[in-house]
Amino acid sequence: MGELVPLRSAGRPVKLVYTVDEVADLLGLSRGLTYDLVRAGTIPAERVGRRWIIPRARLDAWLSGVEQGA
Repeated sequence: MGELVPLRSAGRPVKLVYTVDEVADLLGLSRGLTYDLVRAGTIPAERVGRRWIIPRARLDAWLSGVEQGA
């Protein structure tokens, strides 16, 4: 089915989704560039109301694909 993810890590809840700002920080990109990549579909994200969220599992899979393609 999918990878099982712990609900807590070192006593803190594990995030299942990231915001665009969090992904920008994780990837070392500017906020504007990250929004551009999200809107273009390059970074996998979903629109929830007026917000964009990036599911951790999809981001991890995308990063694995980017790493393999490099």
